[in-house]
Amino acid sequence: MSEAISVTNTSQLLSIIKRHPKGLSEYQLLTLVYEQNSAQGLPNLRDSLVLFQQHFCLFHSLYLLREGLHRDNQGTLLIDVLNIQWLPAVGCGENMMAVPDSLREYYLNTENLCATSRDQVEALLDGFWCRMLASSEQTEALETLGLAQPVSWPDIKKRYRQCLSECHPDRGGSHDQAVKYNQAIAVLERCYG
Repeated sequence: MSEAISVTNTSQLLSIIKRHPKGLSEYQLLTLVYEQNSAQGLPNLRDSLVLFQQHFCLFHSLYLLREGLHRDNQGTLLIDVLNIQWLPAVGCGENMMAVPDSLREYYLNTENLCATSRDQVEALLDGFWCRMLASSEQTEALETLGLAQPVSWPDIKKRYRQCLSECHPDRGGSHDQAVKYNQAIAVLERCYG
């Protein structure tokens, strides 16, 4: 974690965020934090592990800041990579901290930062891009098998086997249909398998 930012000055973060009432992106916020704190500028965000570490440390600090704002009834933070925004208090206080938030739990547990390897980051990114780039191809493949989202990989495999069984030549099935099912499972295996 040599190049990772250690964003612990939540008052500095809040000051930057409040200067942007319509919100700002994660990248914009990181850039502003680095402009104030580092003569070197942003580290190499093309390195996937460094990118993950920067992201994690920033979001860890944002969730800490949001908890403090809620506790002191000073507003809340919207936390998203595309929009980080402070909103004034409107009766949030302790009740907001009671709302379950799995992302909050993830980012507040620093073991997640330390335990995540470069290979795991690469796998997360690969999965993300697979979902982003192949969503229409994935939807079409699911439709070929008579399925729709949400669906699990075991359910997909089970349905695939059923479809192959139904199109078996002994049951009056077609070779062309079996080819379509095989193409569909190949697409889905890239995204689920």
